[in-house]
Amino acid sequence: MAKDNFEEAIEGLKKLLSEKDQLGDVAAAKIKQLTAELEAKPDFDPVDRIKTGFAHFKKENYEKNPELFGELAKGQSPKFLVFACVDSRVCPSHILNFQPGEAFVVRNIANMVPPYDRKKYSGAGAAIEYAVIHLKVENILVIGHSCCGGIKGLMSIPDDGTTSSDFIEDWVKICLPAKAKIQAACSGMDITEQCANLEKEAVNLSLGNLLTYPFVREAVSKKTLSLKGGHYDFVKGAFELWDLDFSLFPSITLQ
Repeated sequence: MAKDNFEEAIEGLKKLLSEKDQLGDVAAAKIKQLTAELEAKPDFDPVDRIKTGFAHFKKENYEKNPELFGELAKGQSPKFLVFACVDSRVCPSHILNFQPGEAFVVRNIANMVPPYDRKKYSGAGAAIEYAVIHLKVENILVIGHSCCGGIKGLMSIPDDGTTSSDFIEDWVKICLPAKAKIQAACSGMDITEQCANLEKEAVNLSLGNLLTYPFVREAVSKKTLSLKGGHYDFVKGAFELWDLDFSLFPSITLQ
């Protein structure tokens, strides 16, 4: 309906322009401007976007890879469990080119892994348990990223711990120990620099929290599971990767 109205408006304005001899110069110029603005900014139709998106996926991916999707119809055996932020700019499948079936992905505010708690964090625990015990993933990767709003929110929580949101601040408090560490070590830095450091330290805390899950700890001790941290800087086009021992692999920077 929105698309029809948009097209009708465009046609109506074009018709007026075709009859511009009957219009004043100022009116004709204004109509021309409105026509250009409408053509540049059509109404966004979410249903149409979903339909065209799926049509593109089916044509360019699904139908061109029948063997892959045939195997995926039988089951999944991903190599990775990935914790990533819900930020729309940092989809891990795009950043690391994961193909369908390669990564079991959990996304939340500020890509945090909470400590083992059967009641408070059962959602995250269920995902970790399923990935490690049933899917037998071989790698868990926690990816932080630049300009993270959740990390900025954590850094902004008053020292008295008061909160002004229903869920967000209580969630990011998972990484309060990381915040305390950065504030002590980076007291001379401005808030932007502190947040940049906290983005990575929160990943390190999440790696430590993963070891509070007995089945994760057991798999790591048996060397059937490895834990890795990562940080995606979408401003510089760079990705850093490190392991549980905090040994930094060479970062990848795109020029």
